[in-house]
Amino acid sequence: MFDQLLTDSSRVYELFATWYQSIMDSAHTETYIIIAIGVGVLFLFFLIIIPLFLKSLHKLAMKTKNDFDEVVVEIVRRAKWPIFFIIILYMFSYLPQVAGGWETGLKVFLQLIVTYQVILAVNRVIEYAFGKVSKKRAETGAGGLAPVFVSIIKGAVWIIGALMIMTNLGYEITPLITGLGIGGIAIALALQNILSDLFSSFSIYLDKPFKVGDFIVVDKQMGTVKSIGIKTTRITSLSGEELVMPNKKLVESSIQNYKKMKERRVEFHVGVTYETKPAKLKAIPGIIKDSFKGVKNARFDRAHFESFGDFSLNFEIVYYVSSGDYREYMDIQEKVNLNLATAFNKSRIEFAYPTQKVFVSK
Repeated sequence: MFDQLLTDSSRVYELFATWYQSIMDSAHTETYIIIAIGVGVLFLFFLIIIPLFLKSLHKLAMKTKNDFDEVVVEIVRRAKWPIFFIIILYMFSYLPQVAGGWETGLKVFLQLIVTYQVILAVNRVIEYAFGKVSKKRAETGAGGLAPVFVSIIKGAVWIIGALMIMTNLGYEITPLITGLGIGGIAIALALQNILSDLFSSFSIYLDKPFKVGDFIVVDKQMGTVKSIGIKTTRITSLSGEELVMPNKKLVESSIQNYKKMKERRVEFHVGVTYETKPAKLKAIPGIIKDSFKGVKNARFDRAHFESFGDFSLNFEIVYYVSSGDYREYMDIQEKVNLNLATAFNKSRIEFAYPTQKVFVSK
């Protein structure tokens, strides 16, 4: 076995020596030497100078407020050695021996490498752009949608890159694009409902009618948005169950978003008995107004003797809550009700409740 290994090694050495001698005897030996020196210098440049330059550039990028320059440094750092090999291959494409039969294959390989590196750089910029958008819209609930958008756009970039390579290789891509167009129409018709929900999710992501955590009302359904997906949006109702609603229905419906409400207008009614004296009826709006004193985030608007009811004298009260939170609104309403009950009891004013009087004539 050892003898066989020595024999194989000697054959490899002989082949190498023959190849080396043919190069040295060639009329282009001087060209080979120049290229070898150029490769060596270029290797040292990429091994020492470029890393030092990128290190300095990275330090400079860290000091700036804009973080896009950091992405540029990252792209260049990743492409450093691929660029080195691209330059080397480009240099070798001009060798006399290569020009004979390997020129076409080498140039195709160069196109593949360059296109691949450009696609990687473009996709990194796309990721950066969507990352910035996601930070600005961190509460849109589109966390599940942003990766899908990124994947679709990155896929389109790969397709464009493949078509460019095919065009450079001399292939006619018009029939292919036509075929893809016809196939796309057929697929779109077959997946019409799914695509409709998909485009509706795009609309929700871009228009932002609601986000995760918002309390919304759609038709007769209401609840808190739990998640926004590609096809459906999940809502937790007040009673606790999960509502799964198609995005298409949400886009086509009128949506009441209470979370975006800056100020809530509240209107409620109070009825007192018909036995209440007129003097006390005149005092009731002032008593109601005083009931709002000391109640935070509540702004009293008005209180009026509204109407004569079937069994009560009705007062209409309007006030504003400086918050869209439903729980806070109910806390304020509770405080106002307790204050009213205390004030009416102190003034000996009776709240009305359904009663009926029977008059008997003799």
